[in-house]
Amino acid sequence: MRFGALPRSSRRSTAPIRIRLTGEAALQDDELASVSQGASLAGLLSLVLVTGLLIMGLRSTRLVVASLITLIVGLAWAATFAAAAIGHLNLISVTFAVLFIGVGVDFGIQFCLRYAERIAKGEGIAEALPNAALGVGGALTLAAAAAAIGFFSFVPTAYIGLSELGIIAGASMFIAWFANLTVLPALLAVMPLTNDPATRMRLGNGKEPSLGFVLRHPYAITAAALVLGLGAATLVPRVHFDFDPLDLNDPTTESVQTFHDLLRWDPSAAYTIAIVRPTLKEADELAERLEQLPEVADALTASDFVPTHQDEKLPLVDSMALFLGPALQSQQAPPAYDPEARINAAHDLRNKLAALSRSPHTGGLAGPAR
Repeated sequence: MRFGALPRSSRRSTAPIRIRLTGEAALQDDELASVSQGASLAGLLSLVLVTGLLIMGLRSTRLVVASLITLIVGLAWAATFAAAAIGHLNLISVTFAVLFIGVGVDFGIQFCLRYAERIAKGEGIAEALPNAALGVGGALTLAAAAAAIGFFSFVPTAYIGLSELGIIAGASMFIAWFANLTVLPALLAVMPLTNDPATRMRLGNGKEPSLGFVLRHPYAITAAALVLGLGAATLVPRVHFDFDPLDLNDPTTESVQTFHDLLRWDPSAAYTIAIVRPTLKEADELAERLEQLPEVADALTASDFVPTHQDEKLPLVDSMALFLGPALQSQQAPPAYDPEARINAAHDLRNKLAALSRSPHTGGLAGPAR
């Protein structure tokens, strides 16, 4: 734990003292709070955006409601799996909710569009749902397996947070697949679409009017995409890797701001490494080589904490001990007595002196005792 304060040059006599906390414990606590808030906001924002996408794409209140209920049920199942399989969420695996919402809703959209297409073609609910499942079931299975394989590839990594995210997100793909082939058809059976002219008009009779613009201007859209792609490619060399994990934290938290203030006084304070060697000699040799590197400010071993020239200093220490020893010896202060204890002590002394004066063995001390 470190305590941060303002530099002496910036202090004012009227300003109060300010104490701020930083260090590993404070940074981790602030990071956990920031991630929790960010994950909740990201999940809510994802759900709102997905709802808008469903409204624009499906153009049916029943399809939108059924898709959202299926998505929420699947998300609850995925969270239950995370609790049973892992038992906790870390700073990385907590993002599985956003991944589930983004990928899981795709399965629902595919099923709903195929179902709406069957309804628009005049099929009844008894034929439309099975045909929709047969039409997209294989594609959804392949998509879920491919997405799960991609997430499961995180599992072998040594980074525990990323590995746990791979387990949860990979299993969540199969959960989303199962929910959209069971819960979603059941909801659509409870809230069926009607095969009437108004529904067919709203669903576009299986056609997508917005594709008309794309089909009328294919060359312009292709050229614009190429120009944007080439423009983006020119900016790729400007991307650099930030190796500082502190930059992943919220810069507005007290612990991060205090840590940056401390780094301005000593930039090398946070960048240290510990290396273990079998013997002290090998450690000294390694430290000597490391100090030659321009990136290394200082290298310390156990030898740096042992005073040098001890044989010459010992006689001087012995001579100084003769004079400084008594001054350095700790003397315990007498305990403080309260008035009642002092009175009791005085009575005890008087009783003992009276007994001493009456004793036949006191001799000449009887008078002074009295």
